[in-house]
Amino acid sequence: MSAPDGLSLCGECGLYVKDATPCKGAPSPEVARHRAKYEVLAHRIGIDELCDLIPGSPARIAAALAEGDEHLNNIPLREWDWACGYIVSYGTPRRLKATIFDRRAGELSLAERVCTLKHVARYYYLAEELQP
Repeated sequence: MSAPDGLSLCGECGLYVKDATPCKGAPSPEVARHRAKYEVLAHRIGIDELCDLIPGSPARIAAALAEGDEHLNNIPLREWDWACGYIVSYGTPRRLKATIFDRRAGELSLAERVCTLKHVARYYYLAEELQP
C-alpha cells in the first residue's frame, strides 16, 4: 500500500504529510489524549462503517491534508454535521436521522461525532481507499 501522490505517512506523528514537509514530531500530551479517545471510539463504532460516512472523496481529504489542513477545516463543518446525522440551525443542532453512532456508541455530542469522523478521515480513510 502506498500513500497518495505527494503525501507520505509519517512514522512519528501518524499523519499523511507532504513529502517535503518536515514532521511536527511527537504529539503533545493533550493531542495524544485526544487521539487516544477518538481511536477507541472509532474502533468501537467500526472503522469501515465510519469511512462510509466521510463527507468527501479520498482526493478531497488528501488535498486538504496536503495543504497542511490537518484538522480538515477546509471542508465545511455543516458537511461533517450532516454526515453525523445533524443539521445546525441558528447554533442549535437538530438530529435528522439515526446513524451508526447511535447504535454503537450511545450518547455522544455532535462535536464528539465530528471529531471521530475527522480522526478516521486522517488516519484510516485514505489507507482504506488505497487497498486493492
